[in-house]
Amino acid sequence: TKAVKSALQSLRSLEDIMDDMQELETAKRGFLLSGNERFLVPFHIAINKLGKDTLVFKSLYSLYPQRKDKYEEILELMRPEVKKSEFIIRQSFVNKNITSLIESFRSDYKEKDFMEEFSNKVLSLENEDRALLQHSNIDRELAASNTVRLFGLLSLIFLLFAFLLFWQIFKSLRKTEIYENDISFLANLVEQNDDAIISADFNFNILSWNK
Repeated sequence: TKAVKSALQSLRSLEDIMDDMQELETAKRGFLLSGNERFLVPFHIAINKLGKDTLVFKSLYSLYPQRKDKYEEILELMRPEVKKSEFIIRQSFVNKNITSLIESFRSDYKEKDFMEEFSNKVLSLENEDRALLQHSNIDRELAASNTVRLFGLLSLIFLLFAFLLFWQIFKSLRKTEIYENDISFLANLVEQNDDAIISADFNFNILSWNK
């Protein structure tokens, strides 16, 4: 259904945004705490991916107009954090004293607080989508169960009807067999009798007789 497709699209988009931010924060933390530039590769990948996934995320506005405020809260929380991360990385190359920058970052590091708030907002919407999908699954299971019951009932009615039809045919054939046996018996009895046996109409015209 349309509701299920919308919920799946929303859930995928929310998960993508969450994954991007976790990768970005992990890469930034790894670089600033260690000074190892190999962490910059996943950082820039996360930045690029986040830009694309944000556009997809904004498309959810048309699917869930009632959630627009919540979506905006997530973006408003995310934008300054991304800008701050990019600024810090840039400053690490401008500032020759990388050690002091790293130490400053360590002493005033708020990533945990940001990620906790960000995760809670995303998780709240994800739970709404999962609840809708779960409810849809229950409805489908109920519909499937009702279909099975209806099929079983129709099968039982068909079998009952087939049995009654067979019984009527059997009774008709049995009666025909009995009648044919009686006729054959009477015919043999007439043929084997030495006495004259005749049949006549109401005007006493002879119709048949035994030989």
